[in-house]
Amino acid sequence: MKKLIKPLRGGQITIPTVFRKQLKITRDTVLEAQVKKGKLEIIPMELQEKSAGSAWAKELYALFTPVRKSLTNLHEKEINKSIDEALLKVRARDA
Repeated sequence: MKKLIKPLRGGQITIPTVFRKQLKITRDTVLEAQVKKGKLEIIPMELQEKSAGSAWAKELYALFTPVRKSLTNLHEKEINKSIDEALLKVRARDA
C-alpha cells in the first residue's frame, strides 16, 4: 500500500494511521530513520529496559564522582539526568 504525504513547514511528516496500526506505532514508540539508497527508511525500534545494576554503567557514573563533588548547587538527580542525556546522544551518534 502506498500513501502520498506532504511535509509540514518544519519538515515534519505524519505517518498515516493505517501504517501506524499495521506497525503498532504508538506515541511512545521510538523510530529509527535513515536514508538508504536515496529513500527514507523509518523503522519502529523495540527498546529494552535499562539494567539498573550494570557494571559498566556503575563504573561510568563513578568516573563523575569528582565532578559531582564540585557541583554543590545541583541535586544528584539533575546530574544523573544530564549524564543519561549525554549517553543517549552518544548512542544515537554512534548508531
